[in-house]
This record gives sequence, C-alpha cells and structure tokens, in this order.
Amino acid sequence: MTRSVTDQWGQGRVTILQLLRERHLETIPPNPAHVELLLNRAEQNLTTVQQISQDNPGLAYDGLYDAARFALTAILAQQGLRPTRVGGHLAVVEAVRAQLDPPLGEKILQFDRLRRTRHRNEYPVPDAPGITRHDVATGLPVAQGLLAIARRVVPNLPVFHA
Repeated sequence: MTRSVTDQWGQGRVTILQLLRERHLETIPPNPAHVELLLNRAEQNLTTVQQISQDNPGLAYDGLYDAARFALTAILAQQGLRPTRVGGHLAVVEAVRAQLDPPLGEKILQFDRLRRTRHRNEYPVPDAPGITRHDVATGLPVAQGLLAIARRVVPNLPVFHA
C-alpha cells in the first residue's frame, strides 16, 4: 500500500493547520529557486558575520540571527509555507519545532534564544548590556548548525497539503 503525501505529515500537522487557521502561516506555491535563495542568503550572512564580529558585534549578531531565520524559513518554503506578518518570526519557530522536535528540538530552542538576544539588541533597555563579541561567538555555531540542518532536510520535505 502506497502512502499519500498527507500521510507523511504526521509530526507537526496539527500545529501547522492551527498556524494556517490563525493566519500565522500561509501557503505559497513551491519554488525551489526561492528556497535556494534563502539558503544562500543564510550562508552569505554567516560569512559577513565572521568578517565584522570583532568590529561591530551588534550588527554581526543581527546577521547571524537573520541567517538562522533564513535557514528555518527555507524549510517552510520547501513545503509551500511561509510566515505572515501576524505570525512573524515566532511562527517560524513554532512551525519548524512542531515538525522537527524530536529529533532537533534543542537546536530550534537555540534559535529562540538567538531571537530573544536579538530583541535585546533591537530594543535596548537602559543600563542593560549590549551585544558582545562573546554573544556572537556563542551564537555563530547555532546559526551554522541550523543552516546545516536546513540543507540536510530540505531535499526530503514534501509540499504540505491541508
């Protein structure tokens, strides 16, 4: 007996359907060129991060966060999904975590930590520490790891069908 595409969507299906109903995600036509663009942008950002991390850790951190976000967004785009303005970056975390936890839950949680640290940089509080070189050094392997995961899983993901 052959499994249908929808049968492949056990893990995370309920969450994805909920995010679609709430308009935190929307469906888009599959576009392999767009997926590759997102992955390449992530790689370019990581190269830039390494070049500027010593001189401008705040900008470097924004770049590594964006690289990680592009990688996770590519995972969704491969499936014909994308976050909306309503769902934003949180929808990316929720959708990918629902699908890939297990086995990759800790990696997705690390992305959420990047997101919170970036928020601290974007919306600074008086007397709070800014982004440091150490923040960049600890965040870079997380972003690199998420990109590696995306490169590994994207070729195996089917288009989501509600």
